[in-house]
Amino acid sequence: INPGYAQLSEGGAGVALPEIAVVGAERSPEPVSGKGGPPLPGGFQASRPSSGVLGNRSILDTPFSVQGFTEKIIRDQQAQVASDILKNDPSVTVQNTIGYFQDQYLIRGFNPGISNILYDGMPVGLLGKFQLEGIERLDILKGPAAVLFGVGAFQGVGGIVNYVPKRPLPFDYTSVGTGFIAPGYTITTMDVSRRAGADNEWGVRFNGGFGRGTFYSDTFLQHDVGQLSVEGRVSDNVRMFADLVYWTNLNSRDQLPFALAPGVAVPRAPSPKVNYGQKWNFTDNPAVLGVLRTEIDLGHDWMLNLAYRGQHYENDFIATVPTITNGAGAYSINAIQSIPQNYFNTGGQAVVTGKLQTGPVRHEIAFGTDIQKDSATGGGQVPFGPFASNLFRPVYYPEPVRVAKPDFRLLDSLATTAFASDLVSFPGDVVQVLGAFRWADINYATFDRNTNLGTLKTDQDKAVPIGAVLVHPTPETLLYASYAQGFERGGTAPNTAANAGLSLPPVGSEQIEVGGKATLAGITASLALFRIDRALEYVDTATNRFVQNGRQIHEGIEFALSGEPIEGVRLLGGVTGLDPVVRRTGNPLTEGRDPIGVPRFAVSGYGEYDLPWVKGLTLTGGVYYTGREFYDLTNQRSVTPGTRVDLGLRYDTLFDGVRATFRLGVEKVADRD
Repeated sequence: INPGYAQLSEGGAGVALPEIAVVGAERSPEPVSGKGGPPLPGGFQASRPSSGVLGNRSILDTPFSVQGFTEKIIRDQQAQVASDILKNDPSVTVQNTIGYFQDQYLIRGFNPGISNILYDGMPVGLLGKFQLEGIERLDILKGPAAVLFGVGAFQGVGGIVNYVPKRPLPFDYTSVGTGFIAPGYTITTMDVSRRAGADNEWGVRFNGGFGRGTFYSDTFLQHDVGQLSVEGRVSDNVRMFADLVYWTNLNSRDQLPFALAPGVAVPRAPSPKVNYGQKWNFTDNPAVLGVLRTEIDLGHDWMLNLAYRGQHYENDFIATVPTITNGAGAYSINAIQSIPQNYFNTGGQAVVTGKLQTGPVRHEIAFGTDIQKDSATGGGQVPFGPFASNLFRPVYYPEPVRVAKPDFRLLDSLATTAFASDLVSFPGDVVQVLGAFRWADINYATFDRNTNLGTLKTDQDKAVPIGAVLVHPTPETLLYASYAQGFERGGTAPNTAANAGLSLPPVGSEQIEVGGKATLAGITASLALFRIDRALEYVDTATNRFVQNGRQIHEGIEFALSGEPIEGVRLLGGVTGLDPVVRRTGNPLTEGRDPIGVPRFAVSGYGEYDLPWVKGLTLTGGVYYTGREFYDLTNQRSVTPGTRVDLGLRYDTLFDGVRATFRLGVEKVADRD
């Protein structure tokens, strides 16, 4: 419609407008990259989060537990890193301290592994605290994801977290922001998107976040990220996407997690107003990531997706690892100096997706291959000390002299996979059946950090399947049952173990899940029951060696909801109950006990209420409860349950046609430790 047409002539008589012909044509296959669909009611969840080789499917068409946290909730909760958002899922247990350089969390009680940290659907292992300024959506899929997302050298069974990058917008856009986090951390952000070309076929978007200051006593933190995304429509059938990301995490005087000496109970939490870390502690983690993706339409309903990724990550630090020796907070420090270590990750992916009809049955097919190469070099780690100090009355020591060491190989790894899947839809789309498998070969070698002698070399391959049945009683409901296997590299012994740095052989896992999902009255809800069985890995207290022994079995139930049941009231939350147990350990003191660090019960709830008496003013708040977690396999020592309460306000307004948003948040308003 041309808005310049006059609807009435000067004399007031009607004017006959020319006839407008609208011609429809079938679209080519929908681009895969970044497509999450419109948000669900409330705006917190994407309607089509990523399901790997199955593409971006509707939540009601996915036989697994999936969530896609949108940019809206990332902004409105003022999230800096993934753990700030994953707190909204009670199946995720955040384990890192505020001063630790790395985001650490469990999904359904299992460590997902860094190969399950994805960028645009590809395993890149976003090490460090990756800032969210350039992220459009944070997808999470729970349970073994080897078939759907590939097998990397460091993959885990808990699930995947996929960082979906912001893409160039169809219009010009500029946004700037600034923020302050008490007691003294400031952050500046920017988001700029532009289009170019005769038909706006090229787009570019830059996102930056620059943070400086302190979260707690006597620290200095520098967390920066810059992301440049380019997309182009090369022809009617070819689309290209490119991302270049740089980020850095510099933590001065950071505080690391604790270890407990045998027989010592978990003490009360220290105050963040007193820094128990040494004044010369630091962590410096600059990194760069490049991703190039091409989508080629092969004809009606068929597409080839080619992708390449490359990443370099540097790890340099001097850290003090406190081992608490009594209930009064005394601890021994074994400091560790890292000669700068360099991690390299490269890989490629080729995927063909399409649809075909065999009689009355429709097939959605995907097949392809993926390769990932990881390597690490560096001087290893040099321990020194020990020193004695106290959580509540720290003793500070002069900075030790750093030791130079030659550059050694630390890791070489190659993971190669091939996969195929078929989602069969029977007439009426009431019943669907999914079948898929992925063959994976994991080849890796690790080396002693001091001698550069090989500590482990392994080459193992396995084919892992996945299967599911989906039933849609109505278009707004889904009942499903699924079975999935996983295949992953074994864990690496922690620095406190006698075999520190040793990687264990690959292990398999399996999950059975049944559940249901429904959308009703502005609410999308899901219920899932699951069982995951995996090899148990732990540090044996008798030998102080990291071992694989026994099985770790988690049976659980999850309930989640998201939506806007009443205009102006938005809700997000859930409940998770777990029955975690270890079996076949051969030790009566650990047989039948709870695994380490896995709470049996967790609740998360976040809500927003648009206050009716002030236009644009919204009250926000969240409650997050985590149950008791055991420190050891004998279940003699534990961390007590904790409840966190957050409150906030948001105000949206216009200044001379420019939208402005003000956000105020207070975390842990009850001031609990």
